[in-house]
Amino acid sequence: MSSQGWSADTYLEGAPDKKKRSGSILMRLVVAAGLALALVFHGGNGQYFPLEYKWLGLALMAGGMLIAAGVHLWRSQGFKSDVVDYGALLFFAWAVASWFWSADPIGGVDTLMKLLLLFIVFVILRRYNDVILDRVIIGTVAGSAMLSMLIERGGIAAFGGYFNQNYQTEMLLATLPFMLYFHRIFGRPGLKWLSWGLGGLTVVYLLLLNQSKIEFVVIPAMLSSALLVMAWRKSWAISVTVGVAAVILFFALGWLGWESGFAGLTGAVKTSLLPRVEITTNTLLLWLERPLLGIGVGSFTAVYPLFQTAHRDLLPFDTGQGMLTGQNIILAQAHNDWAQLLAVFGLVGLLILLLTFFIAWRRGMIVLRDQPIVQAGGLLVVGICANALIDFPLQNAATALLAAIGFAWLLRVESAVQEGAGGLRASVPMRLVAILVALLAALPLFWGERLALAHVTFTQGVQNHYVRAEQAYRLYRQAESLYPPFIQFRAQIYMALQVWEEVAKARQPESEHDRAFAISLSTGPQTVVLMPRLAHLYNTGQYTGEEVERWRKLVTKNAPDVPQVWLQESLFELRNGNPEGVVAALARFERLEANPNTYTVSLVQNIRQEAAALRKP
Repeated sequence: MSSQGWSADTYLEGAPDKKKRSGSILMRLVVAAGLALALVFHGGNGQYFPLEYKWLGLALMAGGMLIAAGVHLWRSQGFKSDVVDYGALLFFAWAVASWFWSADPIGGVDTLMKLLLLFIVFVILRRYNDVILDRVIIGTVAGSAMLSMLIERGGIAAFGGYFNQNYQTEMLLATLPFMLYFHRIFGRPGLKWLSWGLGGLTVVYLLLLNQSKIEFVVIPAMLSSALLVMAWRKSWAISVTVGVAAVILFFALGWLGWESGFAGLTGAVKTSLLPRVEITTNTLLLWLERPLLGIGVGSFTAVYPLFQTAHRDLLPFDTGQGMLTGQNIILAQAHNDWAQLLAVFGLVGLLILLLTFFIAWRRGMIVLRDQPIVQAGGLLVVGICANALIDFPLQNAATALLAAIGFAWLLRVESAVQEGAGGLRASVPMRLVAILVALLAALPLFWGERLALAHVTFTQGVQNHYVRAEQAYRLYRQAESLYPPFIQFRAQIYMALQVWEEVAKARQPESEHDRAFAISLSTGPQTVVLMPRLAHLYNTGQYTGEEVERWRKLVTKNAPDVPQVWLQESLFELRNGNPEGVVAALARFERLEANPNTYTVSLVQNIRQEAAALRKP
């Protein structure tokens, strides 16, 4: 059992195994550096979308781990595969297969690359049962969490490169199990107060200083699961009792706080939870379009606009929030990973994932339930699964990486599969997987280099958006050509072309418009893309026609609460000689636009005068 550098006594007593370990100095350095980069790295001041830079740290980590694991495989003659490996590989293969029916195959490449990186980290860390490596991970995560909180409180670099505070909150929640098990994994009871102090500091920060409210769901879920594990050691009856009591208490507090403002959460919950219910409803309706196969990897953003107001026919409420009800914004996540996984990969893909996890969890809890490292992994997995119900943890590089580590610890390969002094023998399927991974090893580094250069180019375009509009447009096109899978690059192209025309007061050739619009439309019929297209068609005298009618119908359906949609609609109705339509559109505009500027007020008056002239015989 100790041939891989692990034994139960090693963890319980904290004494390093003096026999040969599967870990290596290279692996430890790679994991520590990759974790630090993925958790706190950002693109520097002025860099847009710094969140994506965290995937570069993960890419470097995965590439380095492949090299270190290759050295280990060469020395130990490979490793034995199990059902978890096959299940994870089958899910990844299903994701690759779904690319062929994806509505956005370009964006699907980006998602597949990220899944590949997480797959590499997961498969390798399952087999590195190395005490020192575990401690390196624990220490790096704890230090990164403390640094992230300091950066956020100091207002530095947009929350340490998280850009969205929900992303940082998710990462800090995922670090809690690492901190709480700090002293047990280090094997030194004297570190107990430090361990609990770090965990307590993080909880206090999240509950009192953090604006996001995700923790009010995730922390109770983690606490309940920890109590269940403790009770399970006593008896199943106590465990079930604790679980039922925790669920009742959670819903009771939620019910009391809904109208009474318990703990001051009423406003935050209502303005955050209800819109998420809307998105989840729309996502499930999207899934029903292709329930078995799903819409395909990378397709969510492209297909969601067709369903973004579908909830209005089912739910008894409507929040009217622009972020979630089809206003002038691109929605990249469902804010519910379970619903998004179901919609994207279908029932087949989700069942593969759940069945693999269920088998592995059941076996892991029976065989390895007394290991602190497995308990920490289990606690992290529970938190991730709870968080996934209301937010997007697996869309965030930092949280996704910590989730991969948690799953690897929970589903760690037991070292009792030794087959002799020659080491562990790799099965034929796993050797084929190793060859495939080796061939793909260069892709993360190539992907990271292209993505980094594209971000720098895109940022330069943003900085010149209105100052040098033509140059900005060229930079956006260059960024898109460097890395087409990134949705924001493609979606920005057509909007930038319109800005260029407005600033330069010169209309560009129709062919340029068609090329730019085709690139942006590949991200789906987003309102932010269709509005500029309709403006161009109007300005070029195209008031009617199949394309005009199609986009007008889609925009008014998908973005009924955007005032500018109805102002634009009134112009089309005016040019088509429909005064009744003009009056109705303007009435809708004035109900939605509370504070119109001087130019808009003047424009509305002119439209009314022209509409009145149409009524005269």
